[in-house]
Amino acid sequence: MAAFLGSIGLKVASKATTESKRDNTEPFIMFGYDRQINFISMAIPGVVLGFAVTMSQHVYKSDSLYFLNPKNTEDGSFRYDRWSEVPLLTEYCWNHLAHVVPGKDAAPFQFHYGFFPYILTLIIISTYVVQITWRFASLNRLVNVLDYVIEGLEEALRDMMAFVIREENRPQSSQRTPEFEISENKPMNGLGTESETLIAVQDSEEICLSDSCLEKAMETYMLSPEIRSKFEKFVKILEDLQRTTIWVQMFKWRRAMIIGSNLLSIFICYFLYISPSSNIEKFNCPIPPEFYYSTEVADGRRVEITTEIFYYSAFQLRRGLVLMIIISQSLLVIGAMLLWKFVGLSEKSIMLLQGLPIINKSIRQGLSQSKKYSDLALVMDLVAVNKIKSKYIRLAFEILDTVNSKRSRKTFNAGFFHAFRELAVWHASSDAEVNDIIQKIYN
Repeated sequence: MAAFLGSIGLKVASKATTESKRDNTEPFIMFGYDRQINFISMAIPGVVLGFAVTMSQHVYKSDSLYFLNPKNTEDGSFRYDRWSEVPLLTEYCWNHLAHVVPGKDAAPFQFHYGFFPYILTLIIISTYVVQITWRFASLNRLVNVLDYVIEGLEEALRDMMAFVIREENRPQSSQRTPEFEISENKPMNGLGTESETLIAVQDSEEICLSDSCLEKAMETYMLSPEIRSKFEKFVKILEDLQRTTIWVQMFKWRRAMIIGSNLLSIFICYFLYISPSSNIEKFNCPIPPEFYYSTEVADGRRVEITTEIFYYSAFQLRRGLVLMIIISQSLLVIGAMLLWKFVGLSEKSIMLLQGLPIINKSIRQGLSQSKKYSDLALVMDLVAVNKIKSKYIRLAFEILDTVNSKRSRKTFNAGFFHAFRELAVWHASSDAEVNDIIQKIYN
């Protein structure tokens, strides 16, 4: 039974890295370090349990008891037969394991000696229950909002890339003004003459193709009423997220549960297997009534012997295994608390919003200047976690890796736009080829 529970513990620990999500189509709602902390919390007792049930089974079996067979005072022979009586006394002591102190009527049953693998299994299960709380329905709305934000960012990046491709492949002529189109190939109206002139009327082809010219034209295009209407709800959701910390508190609560489960494990292991009051090496263990006998003591009195001395031979090994759990989980708790305290909003998340013209100035400033970790900051960090699911966002983050975030927003945008333009222009002539460009980048 213990071996079966040990195999379960190892399987649970090996599966602890499974992504915490409803299905493969939904975004991840856990950070990588949260998953690793959950995994390590389960792996620590899981590894010890696996070692105990495969290589050190005597730790929790009667094999670990060593019986000190007394000698008869009359002839000096051993009192109990080695082959028939000693095994019986050992098994009886193990099943009624207690340390009888002279002068006390009752001695508590030392259940934790034989229940060592079961207690470790309960610790693993309790930690796993905390881990699966990330899948509870309270985070359903976060999954939906995160999915919507990812789609909104992807659509904005798709529009920007389509615009750059169309402009780079548009014949340059002083008599032709640009025909702006949104990504669905709908004609744009209402652009001012000044914005059109920035691209259409240039002194030379070199000036017309300059980054500053195209960047201004794209910003005008992205801020046009037709484009802004597409992202009106998207921007409103970002503004609402910037004012709330509901999901941040949920994350803090679940992280506190992880810390609590580890502290509970440390307390249980110390109280049962390290504390001197419950971690006994030498037992005055009770024996069956049929084996009671009387003997003469030094003062001439005869006393009835109802206990015998047994030694727990796996004392140091079990102590070492439990200390390994306590020390490892203590380091994990300290490391997790420091990590959660000092890991804040990713710079690339701020940079991504800074590079999108459709994002309001208040949102950009709120992320970069606010000391409060808002729901928007959490969602944007989760966007970075899910970049592998969106090729456009993944491309944007890889572009951001080439841009120095310490510069001003004006010079930063120039660098972002330049890198974005270089990757976007692969001689595509239609909006339908944008997806082909992304496919070529990642294939």
